[in-house]
Amino acid sequence: MDEGPPSHRLEKAPAPARKSGLIEVEVDALVPRKITLETSQHFGVGYGELRGDRCQVYPYADARGRVVAQKLRFEGKRFQIVGDAKKMGLFGAHLWKNGGKYLIVTEGEVDALSFSQVQGNKWPVVSIPNGAQNALKDCKASLEWLETFETVVLAFDADEPGRAAAQEVAALLSPGKAKIVHWPEGIKDANDLLKAGRAKELVECFWNAHAWRPDGLLTGDAVWERLLLKDSVGAVKVPHSGLQTKTRGIQPAETWLLVAGTGSGKSTTSREWAAQFAAQGIKVGYIGLEEGIRTSAIGLLGVLTNRRLLLEENLDPREPDIRKAFDRIKDKVVYYDHFGSLESDHLVSKIRFMFKGEGCRVVFLDHISIVVSGMDGERDERRELDRLCTKLSSLVQETRCSIVAVCHLSRKEGTPHEEGRPVTLADLRGSHGLAQLGYTIISLERDQQAATDDERDLSLVRVVKCRHTGMTGPAGYVRYHPDTGRQLEELDAPVTLTDGDAQGTL
Repeated sequence: MDEGPPSHRLEKAPAPARKSGLIEVEVDALVPRKITLETSQHFGVGYGELRGDRCQVYPYADARGRVVAQKLRFEGKRFQIVGDAKKMGLFGAHLWKNGGKYLIVTEGEVDALSFSQVQGNKWPVVSIPNGAQNALKDCKASLEWLETFETVVLAFDADEPGRAAAQEVAALLSPGKAKIVHWPEGIKDANDLLKAGRAKELVECFWNAHAWRPDGLLTGDAVWERLLLKDSVGAVKVPHSGLQTKTRGIQPAETWLLVAGTGSGKSTTSREWAAQFAAQGIKVGYIGLEEGIRTSAIGLLGVLTNRRLLLEENLDPREPDIRKAFDRIKDKVVYYDHFGSLESDHLVSKIRFMFKGEGCRVVFLDHISIVVSGMDGERDERRELDRLCTKLSSLVQETRCSIVAVCHLSRKEGTPHEEGRPVTLADLRGSHGLAQLGYTIISLERDQQAATDDERDLSLVRVVKCRHTGMTGPAGYVRYHPDTGRQLEELDAPVTLTDGDAQGTL
């Protein structure tokens, strides 16, 4: 094993009772770890043997100092616990009185030995017993004892599990009590520094530990740095001058909702925007949960060829115009090959990869309501939709990318939305979380039962909500063109828009 044979053995410790399952310990220095004999004696660590297999032994004792369990470390980083694992508290806690100015908590026993040694084995140092994944649980079990110290310094490993565990345990303690050690570049834990002969730096890591603040709480210079920080990309301009005037475009880290009655052009608008963004060189993700990949792709190509390709019989994608359109956006659109409802965590994972792995700036989701459809009961659907909205909100903030999601409307008494009823936030179907999720909510309102084709194909575009500008109200018209399948802004429609007008006038 990496510690090699003992070099400074003491007399064997008294053999524990056989029924305990504990093994005899030869207390000794851990030479390759640079743990001295004095430190090993202080904690009672050393070497033993289990069924002929030699191991390091780390004893866990109760408040009275009686060993109740031992963690055994074999060659190849194999571990085993003997004794009563349920009685294992924090390693080394029995050595220290309750309370004091400082307590150091490490992730592993040898790190506790390292910190104790560089401070002359005079300052309280303990270790969690079951790794970073169980740190919160183990510290909760010893919370009353931890709280007796004025300051608790968390010195967990410099990897993702260790950092996450430090945040969780820090949040468990009383405000102002926790500090977190930040390791030098290339150093994972306390023993790394000790083995490298950098004991002085290990002491400095303790004294320089940062006072913990909950994630998101910033003061002073940290706030100034955020003021100077700009997104590497600007807003995405929407292909509609009225909406652009009202909203200033899709800002980084925003979620937009497109809402309308059934058959009022939500999917058509999604394809229109996605195709135009891609043609401008903006990489997009496209998730059409009510259609296959072929339908989604042909829909986008129809926008670029100005043809209603989905209705063309014997369509040949090899036609020069279609192939040219495909080549224009083939590297700018990422599709998700899925149909129907799916588990929300899986969807969020796919969108995250579209952002981080594929470099998409905007992901179109058509539609958000189907993600939770088919669950048992309306209440469960609402709860899951709220959960999905929370995750999507966190995702856009994390990635600084944006989502445009189609959302259905609830049915109410009176004039239906399919006959031109104006849309309000209360009309969003399934969850109050949707109204909170949407930074900007755009509705399309048209009367599908109007007397003339001219009226039936014309939709009022309304900004129901816009956090960025605060401007709401009518934003112009779009007209559906049956011959091409396009839904384009109708610049000649009778609507007046002004740059600072919160409502606009018809």
